[in-house]
Amino acid sequence: MVFLYDYFVLRKKNRLYSDFKFYRVSKIKQFIIVRDYKNEPKNSVEFKIYSDFILDWIQYRNPLWHKVPFVNKIR
Repeated sequence: MVFLYDYFVLRKKNRLYSDFKFYRVSKIKQFIIVRDYKNEPKNSVEFKIYSDFILDWIQYRNPLWHKVPFVNKIR
């Protein structure tokens, strides 16, 4: 995944034409940091950071994001 990030985000000349895909690829670096927070207790700061990231990931250009089944578990 880091190679995708380097190729599409750091090198501006290989930009993705889809804004949706570019947004997702640009979040890879943050995801690598945040993914370890998934198993933290639900009331911890780390899990809050993880849940905010996941909600941001789902909500971008998705008008039906509240119907995704695991959103209730994240909040």
